[in-house]
Amino acid sequence: MTGFIRLIGFLILAIFAISILRTVIGLVAKLFTGGASSRASHPAPGPGNPPKVKAGGTLHRCPVCGTLTSESLAIKRTSGGEIHYYCSPDCEKRAESV
Repeated sequence: MTGFIRLIGFLILAIFAISILRTVIGLVAKLFTGGASSRASHPAPGPGNPPKVKAGGTLHRCPVCGTLTSESLAIKRTSGGEIHYYCSPDCEKRAESV
């Protein structure tokens, strides 16, 4: 019976030691990575990181390249009473030059 109690005590001690070791390793890793915070996982919008826009709604095919684009993200232009949905500024410019 005392062998069983010793085994349980050893297992509890091992779990506790592993938890402390994982915490210490995590803190050391943060020191070497520059203390990555929650901001690093969600960087501010900028030229290389456009702002997140909620996509959804109806899909429209770009008349230039054929890409399906969400209505909320598409570039909309009206010509001749008809709305055209472009997937990118490049496609919009290519359509204007034709």
